[in-house]
Amino acid sequence: MIKKIVIIVIAVFLFEMGYSQNRTEELAKKEAKEWMQYVKKSNKLTIKNVATRNGKNGPVFHSVNFTEGGFVVLPVDATELPNK
Repeated sequence: MIKKIVIIVIAVFLFEMGYSQNRTEELAKKEAKEWMQYVKKSNKLTIKNVATRNGKNGPVFHSVNFTEGGFVVLPVDATELPNK
């Protein structure tokens, strides 16, 4: 039983690693703008700036700020969803 659980955990971990990809700053801008257009119901949004925060092993998240107010935080790991 323990052997089956260990094998399943390893399989899930490897599966997740296989689909993991990094979200570039350009992709973060695109996704953040789409998200804010959906939330604010407006197509007239301007990105003010993008800040990328780094951890010990490289970039961790992108924070996209809008001139009209508001921001979206997106993890660099593109398999994760943005924070609302």
